[in-house]
Amino acid sequence: MSEAAAIVLYMSADGDDSWSGEQAEPGASGAASGAGAEGPLRTLEAVQAKLRKLVRQAEGGGCVALSDVTVLVRGGTYLLGSPVIFTREDWPSEEFTLTIEAYPGETPVFSSGVPVGGWRRLETDGAEGVALASLPPEARGHVWVTDVPAELADRKFRTLYKGTASLPRAISPGFRPELEHVNHGENWATDPKDILHFPPGAMRSYANLEDVELLIRPTFQWLINILPLKSVDGEARIARTAIDGTYPLKQLYRQPHQKTTCWVENALDYLDAPGEWVLDSARRKLYLWPPDGEVPGEDIYAASLREFIRIEGDAANETPICGIDLRGLTFTQGDRDVWTAKDAGLQHDWDMFDKDNAMVRLRWAERCKIEQCRFVNSGSSAVRLDLYAQHNLVARNEIVHIGGTGVLLCGYGPGTKDVNRANRVEHNHIHHCGERFWHALGIFVWQSGDNVIARNRIHNTPYSGIAISGVRDMHLAFKQLRECSRTIRWEELGDLPETIRHWEEFVPYLHARRNRVEFNELYAVMEKLGDGNAIYLSGAGDDNVVHGNYIHDVVDCHMQSAIRTDDYQRLTRITGNLICRCCGGGITLKLLNFVENNLIADLLPVEEPDGTLTPPKGYLMLRKRPSAGSTIQRNILYKTALEGDFYLEGRGPDGEWAKNCETDHNLYWCTADRGESDALLERNRMDGIDVNSISADPLFVDAAEGDYRLTSNSPALRAGFVPIEIGAVWLKQEN
Repeated sequence: MSEAAAIVLYMSADGDDSWSGEQAEPGASGAASGAGAEGPLRTLEAVQAKLRKLVRQAEGGGCVALSDVTVLVRGGTYLLGSPVIFTREDWPSEEFTLTIEAYPGETPVFSSGVPVGGWRRLETDGAEGVALASLPPEARGHVWVTDVPAELADRKFRTLYKGTASLPRAISPGFRPELEHVNHGENWATDPKDILHFPPGAMRSYANLEDVELLIRPTFQWLINILPLKSVDGEARIARTAIDGTYPLKQLYRQPHQKTTCWVENALDYLDAPGEWVLDSARRKLYLWPPDGEVPGEDIYAASLREFIRIEGDAANETPICGIDLRGLTFTQGDRDVWTAKDAGLQHDWDMFDKDNAMVRLRWAERCKIEQCRFVNSGSSAVRLDLYAQHNLVARNEIVHIGGTGVLLCGYGPGTKDVNRANRVEHNHIHHCGERFWHALGIFVWQSGDNVIARNRIHNTPYSGIAISGVRDMHLAFKQLRECSRTIRWEELGDLPETIRHWEEFVPYLHARRNRVEFNELYAVMEKLGDGNAIYLSGAGDDNVVHGNYIHDVVDCHMQSAIRTDDYQRLTRITGNLICRCCGGGITLKLLNFVENNLIADLLPVEEPDGTLTPPKGYLMLRKRPSAGSTIQRNILYKTALEGDFYLEGRGPDGEWAKNCETDHNLYWCTADRGESDALLERNRMDGIDVNSISADPLFVDAAEGDYRLTSNSPALRAGFVPIEIGAVWLKQEN
């Protein structure tokens, strides 16, 4: 066998799959198609065939030795009709690397957008007259209709594009369920989750009921459901959904000011604005009010795929696929995820377990990379790392205007198997995600440990920015829940669920341990939903670190706090973070965790829907015991207004107070009233804490302009505070 040499193949939108793929441009013999003709390939499927041939030749001991392979993809658009799945049959090597990357200086774009043409104005004759009768009066004369393309005849697409910009489906006016959710107790788990009682006139019997969906914020603030309708009884004012919601389809708990929490999508009855569209799949008709008022052109596309590329090892034999890199590619025009009755939800159904709902997905993959790619304008998620995923890299990508999660690391559900770990998600710019599923996160780590989530910039999200989570105790009690319970591998737990007495017994099965979330910048998160956080940890496992993050200017909605350790979260170390100009709270501390050397400054009130202002809650919030053993040390809590407490302490007869923690060497200062910090310090010292803490102006360089660096004579330095240079980090940051 000859010595291995690097192999280069080429793809082009003007290529031909019968060509050799060994030249970037057609050669003289490549002017016409034919086996062996020189020139670039046209499709990824042809690349796969070429790779398999190389593998067979190498394994057969011939003159070809397997080596690093690079596929250079020329600029242009590549329409994918089905997901392209790279398996060990395509790339069995654990030694060499297969790289699929953009040709230097060019932009290859992978899309699932099927062109939609043949538009005609909606008239009153025949079957189309029935559709016309359903339209609001203002839509008459503006709506166009066409037949669904043959390529999509068996698919209910839920995303339509003009160019690469997503168009909105027709949506009803918002309304509120008639039944109130009055109890935070167990009835949220046991009540029916497929019945909606709606107010008069809010819903009706729709001509294309099988395509109509209900959007609802059910019971709680932290998510939205998109549920297919099964029936609507206008007289009884009861609608049923085809699958269950996450929670009962009732009013938001303790949120009387939220007047609109339900909407109906994709009914002709609500097609009342330019840009909106409706699909009637039974009649294979597509209706559109063009956004510009003109005749629909050739730039209307219907999405056909959620998943574009999957890199998948052999899960049955537990053999990962290794060393496949994607670099410099653009992915766009994907469809939206659809929940099914078989889905298993992650925490609060923020995403689904092991599902094909991301444009690029690694599954049973090791040492693969997704670098410098762009994920833009798609209905579902961007990147998933599912089940076995180790030592993979997701770096320097832009993820923008997508319907779901930016990057998801999804390990196995609680049980003995722990194989999703040691991945790196770095230097990504993630913004305007969650545009369909508002609860979707910028970065979501579930049952995955030893990862580094670093130097990512995340902003303009409807809900939280980064979450690390596992499973909490209520999912042990209610096995029928889609949320988390279905992911638990009960057979591996033996009799534990029946005999468990303390949550600590379940902690060994929580695998989101020892993650490092560091040097990320988050701002303008929490734009729609409530009870969320910029960085959130819950039921994740021990020894996670949240360090050096810059969280600022979160002002739009109810945020619980910038950083939060929620229920069943312990031994988390929160250090060196800068939090400023945020509403809600600074850091929420539940249970045994460590808050050290953080700077929390200038928390802001939040404007309620009725225009009233709610003051910030607390710079540090201690909310749940046992907190004994926690540390609150060497932090700076800086206020320029009287509103908001330095500490918002927990409830209960014995108190979950700062005095239960090892609280000392902190600096407190309120520029509006120095007496407030003095009084706090006096009270704390009476409780035996903050013995070495001080009430003093920290002497920032220019706090009014957001420069929270400490001057050389700052008293915080004498208290042991280590300067945070996070502003300088982000000034130099390149994405």
